Amino acid sequence: MGLITAILFQAAAALTSTVEAAGVLGVLALGLTFAVGSILFVPRPALSVLAGLCYGLAGIAVALIGATIGATLAFWLSRRFARPFLGRVAKTRPMLRALTGAVEEEGWRAVLLLRLGPVVPSSLQSYLFGTTRIALLPYLLATAVGILPGIVLQVAAGAAAKTTLMVDTHPWHGWLIGAGLASCALAVVLIGQRARRLLSVKSLK
Repeated sequence: MGLITAILFQAAAALTSTVEAAGVLGVLALGLTFAVGSILFVPRPALSVLAGLCYGLAGIAVALIGATIGATLAFWLSRRFARPFLGRVAKTRPMLRALTGAVEEEGWRAVLLLRLGPVVPSSLQSYLFGTTRIALLPYLLATAVGILPGIVLQVAAGAAAKTTLMVDTHPWHGWLIGAGLASCALAVVLIGQRARRLLSVKSLK
């Protein structure tokens, strides 16, 4: 464990130093990484943890803005270029058909719920939402609000890891951080179960 901790400490210190040295360019580069990652199916949780590791809780803003821009671009690309193809694909998969059907019927409310408790990868959701009739603005607002809790949880995990690795904290600090993160994770899981029930109902119609 001592060796692993030392390696993590060195990696975190090197990464943080590099990003801090980049200044504003580092912030822009990370935000761009979120945007491009949303289009290319790069897992957002990993990037959010990275944001927390580099910027602490301030990384929430970078992650949220970058991820929302990326989700909007994926939505636009789907609607502009891939709507017929993705629509046909969705019709062949019960889960995807239920997802798009829920958005068609309930609009931004379904987008919000599915973002809060994703049952398929977030990037895939963005492309699928582009095949529906939902307008861009409701989609954008529901997406930003819906992805925020997950981003907060993931960035906080990165910030907690940074604090644990770089600061001599008391043991009870780790317990408090862990309890907070576990509570947020439980909320996300419960919302995810609600989203799955919604899709189950839609798939039976």
